[in-house]
This record gives sequence, structure tokens and C-alpha cells, in this order.
Amino acid sequence: VFYHSAQISGLAYKITYGRGGGLGLYAVLHEGKNIKLFQIPRLRLNSITVFEDANKAAKLLGVDFQELK
Repeated sequence: VFYHSAQISGLAYKITYGRGGGLGLYAVLHEGKNIKLFQIPRLRLNSITVFEDANKAAKLLGVDFQELK
């Protein structure tokens, strides 16, 4: 399924712990649906650069960047 950038209302992240945990980056659509873009495993996580890159992507799209609840 393909989505157009006009359908994205924001980018969000979610940090999970335990086995298989890490940082997931999601596209939040206007209809309230969340699409997982990618997951960075906890052992490979350098969260500072991930947050900086995600903020840049959100600015390019003209959307907000928030934590997914």
C-alpha cells in the first residue's frame, strides 16, 4: 500500500524494551492510522542522531514529530 505525503499528519516514535525492543518510527495519517516506517534495534540505537534525523524529515514534510502513546 502506498501513501501520499499529503496523507501524513505527523511522524511519531515509540521506544520499546525487552526482547526485540528498540525505537520505531511511524507515519501518523490524518485518519488516525499509524504506519511503521522502520525499527532500530536497541543494541544499534544511537537515539540522538535518530531524533535529529526524524526532526529533519518532519520539517521537510511540514508535520509535527511526537512520541507515540
